[in-house]
Parts: sequence; C-alpha cells; structure tokens
Amino acid sequence: MQLNINGKRGEADTGAHMPPLSLHHAVTSVRISRRRFLLSRGEIVIGVALGIPALAAADGADAATSPLKPNHWVGIGTDGIVTIVSPAAEIGQGSMTAVPLCLAEDLDADWGKVKVVQAGANAGLIGNQSFGGAQATGGAHTTGAYYEALRLAGAQTRQLLLMAAAERWKAPLAELSTTLGIVVHRRSGRSMSYGEIAGFAEVPAVLPPVSVAMLKPLDQCRYLGKGVARLDLAAKATGKAVFGIDVRRDGMPRGAEWSNQHGQARPAPRPFCR
Repeated sequence: MQLNINGKRGEADTGAHMPPLSLHHAVTSVRISRRRFLLSRGEIVIGVALGIPALAAADGADAATSPLKPNHWVGIGTDGIVTIVSPAAEIGQGSMTAVPLCLAEDLDADWGKVKVVQAGANAGLIGNQSFGGAQATGGAHTTGAYYEALRLAGAQTRQLLLMAAAERWKAPLAELSTTLGIVVHRRSGRSMSYGEIAGFAEVPAVLPPVSVAMLKPLDQCRYLGKGVARLDLAAKATGKAVFGIDVRRDGMPRGAEWSNQHGQARPAPRPFCR
C-alpha cells in the first residue's frame, strides 16, 4: 500500500480545509470509517502503534538529543539521520508517514535516512487546535492541520543548514543549494552532508525567518503528490508491530466486554469481579 499526498492543505488525507498553524502548534487528521462512526457517538479515538523499525517507540527524545535541533519538530544527527517528531497517533490512517513527509519535503531530506518518533505529551507545543488545544487524534484533522506548520519547520531547518555551510566555506549563501540531505556549492564543486553540518552548526538565538512563499512549488516537490510507501505497513503485515492492547505489566488487571448473545436479554445484577 502506498500513501499519496496531493500537497494541498487539508486534502492530503481527508479533504477538510483547516486554517494555517504557527510553528508551535498543530492539529491532526485521518480518514477511516470506524473512526467517523465513533466520533459520531461523541467519542475521541486515541491510538498508538509502537515497535515499528522506522517508527521508534519513543516520545521524541531521539530528536531532542540530536546534535542539531533547530525546533521541536526535527533533529539531525552526525550520522545524517533526520529524526522527525510525529504529533498524531497512528491509528491506521497513515499520519506517521504523511505528516513527517511534509517536513522532509522542504528540508530536502533523504527519506531513506528519516526516522519518525511519536511525540510525547506536550499539548502546549503540539496541541490539536481542533480539540481546543488538546493533544488528540481524530475527526480527520491531521495532515490538513499540520501541513503548513511542518513544511515551514522543514524550510527553516534547511535555511539554517545552508547558513552554517556558507559560513564554513566563506561562500555567498545565494550560491548554495541542497539535494537529498546534502548542501552543494556548485561553483567550487564542494558538498557537505547534513550529518557533517550537524557536527559543527549551532542554532542561533533567533532562527532564520521563513514564509509560505519560500516553500517548494508543488510541481517541484519530491514527495508530496507522489506515491510513498507507508513506514508502518511492513511491521504490521509481519505481526511485529506492538499496539497498546499488546502491553503486559505484572499484576495488570484486564477487562473485556461481555457481549449479549440474545437480542431481547437484559443484564442482571452481578457482583463486581476482578
């Protein structure tokens, strides 16, 4: 199965149109019939999928400890691995691929060197504005809501890398470009990987300004609008993925629904069981 993102805000997985968000806030979106059914009953669906090779069972700590971390969305290691924090729960809708792709696009990252981690509990930074700032997934408001914020975060990180390389080479910033995790100075023939830059670059007190006008035009996008394999499918297809229901702890009580086998039956009083 592949995931296709058309690159328009609010249409990547749902068709819903959402207002743009700042770099410090975002929302969540999905398209799945059973979720719509549950939401119609006034319930919010929360899901977590862990144990996936490309999706670390983490709370974003990997990104936080990366040598270069210009914002709370992304970290770059000296090995060139780009760690992207996914703010939404993966409940089958593909958000842990679709949302990070938005950042990777304008960062000009090599998708083969991207690791996605689940965000920890921090509604102040990544709260879902569609749910009043709560950190929640549901209602088809993920990719459409995070789309612009994550693309801007990617563009800002790329600009920081370009500035660091320009300073190291003493070259004009305008002469530098990027391609798949590498900064290139074509005039001199020099190049430097994002991992190399992460080893010496420092995050300035004031990050370089970015705007929507700086984002890639959709016809120049490498990932958005293209078929990209979902990161979570291999582990799910082979049974290696670990879900919340799989968690076992010593002494942990378990509960299960006792379904009525007869249409007209009514529950009888029963003592509480452990």
